[in-house]
Amino acid sequence: MNNWKELVLLFIFLAFSIPAAIIDLREYRLPDRLTLPLFFLLALWIALTNLRALPFSLMAAAVAAVFFLFIRFTTKGLGLGDVKLALCIGLFCGPWLTIFAFLLASFTGLFVALFLVLRGKLVKHQKIPFGPFLVFGAIAAWVVGFIW
Repeated sequence: MNNWKELVLLFIFLAFSIPAAIIDLREYRLPDRLTLPLFFLLALWIALTNLRALPFSLMAAAVAAVFFLFIRFTTKGLGLGDVKLALCIGLFCGPWLTIFAFLLASFTGLFVALFLVLRGKLVKHQKIPFGPFLVFGAIAAWVVGFIW
């Protein structure tokens, strides 16, 4: 594995996901103008640098998106922007690290929500944006994979 290729992949992810997470914090939405180009640029970079990994990454992306769609339609707790970001994370992290990214995002979001509830800053049924937690989980999972 060439480290510079992985670092470029990280740069692409950061360039689109960090602004998307900031917008999600402010507006409670993940804009298509960031998530869709992110998906296509990640897929293009993987195709150009590691074509053999592309099918596995696309599979991870599809499974992640279907999983998030299932959650969205059964709980109404996620938006379609979260589904599109999950698609990008599946592509960015690959099959195994995507699972780790989602678990980390979920636990981090849960702990932050509990902290906000205990501080009286969050009330029952109040929404919190999940995009920043997804981005954090994906970056942390990528770092684990890069080091490992």
